[in-house]
Amino acid sequence: MDSATLPTAAAGAALLLALVYGTSGVAKVLDGESTRSAFRELRLPRWLSESFAPRLLGPAEILLAVLLLVLPHPWFWLPAVAALGLGIVYTVLIVRALGFDVPVTCGCFGRLGQGTVTRTTVVRNLLLVVLGAVAVADAATGGSVLARLGDTGTWWWLLVVLAAVALTRLIGSGEDESAPEGGGAASREVPDEELEDYLRLPVPFAEVTGADGPVQVRDLAAGRAWLMLWVSLGCGSCVPAIERAGRFAREHPEIGVMLVATTPTAQDDERIPEGCELAWDEHGQFRTMFQVHRSPSAVLLGADQLLAGGPVAGAPTAVSFIDDIEAELASVEGQARPPVPPVSSPGSSMGFTSRPTGA
Repeated sequence: MDSATLPTAAAGAALLLALVYGTSGVAKVLDGESTRSAFRELRLPRWLSESFAPRLLGPAEILLAVLLLVLPHPWFWLPAVAALGLGIVYTVLIVRALGFDVPVTCGCFGRLGQGTVTRTTVVRNLLLVVLGAVAVADAATGGSVLARLGDTGTWWWLLVVLAAVALTRLIGSGEDESAPEGGGAASREVPDEELEDYLRLPVPFAEVTGADGPVQVRDLAAGRAWLMLWVSLGCGSCVPAIERAGRFAREHPEIGVMLVATTPTAQDDERIPEGCELAWDEHGQFRTMFQVHRSPSAVLLGADQLLAGGPVAGAPTAVSFIDDIEAELASVEGQARPPVPPVSSPGSSMGFTSRPTGA
């Protein structure tokens, strides 16, 4: 590759940045509330999270993408520097989030790239920083995307396409690879012959923060069964489990349903389904005592203050877990004091005592 070809290939960096930030901006515009939730997840100042910044970020990224494509030299350096700066800010926030005591859902690229922050997220953002630096270097040598589009060979377009595919894979792979689908210790894979020996442990002593102050989780399960869902409200993968929990709460009011959020959330947040209570895992006790490390995670508390099922982790597993609870309820419907039903799946020993509606 000679010196004349290198700057031409460098235009691919700006094209990739335009693709990434353009797509990210559209995703944010379509789901502005998730962006605001991501601000909270990343523990940005409250005044910033509640300002217009979350809603302006999406349009700003779309504008940045357009400017990267259309501005000629010497103005091309403006969007190039902005793209580099944005990549650096995103990277710093993600590295900072890795040190938090609870997993954080990344919303840097809207719902498209939502998932638990991991080292892969850092690598992705560092790649954006590198692309931004290349774009700035190209601008410094008099280059721009507009100037080079008509004077290129075809080989480097293939590299741009391949790089775009790689970036898309990185953006979409936000789930925590280290967390097993089944969640904590109680949901480990168990051979079929051991299912009947599922040990119902006492509900751990954990405190969460409810609307009126501290709530002892074990006290909740004194005479009433509870479905607990540990969630990140800004996480796209949590939405199916939250919606399923909402339907369950409306259809089975005799069983309490509580969403335990990883970040402080307003009690009147529109994402909280009717019939569900909201609490905040303020001190991380729920996460630690129930051994949940991935959102969404679900656990069933028996009315006898013993664990009745779970914990399980992952959106599909959590939804199936709630389906299993509903199936067990149907199987014992009409019994005054239903016995502990048999285990229907690993980590899902549905042993609970239903409380009649209105009791």
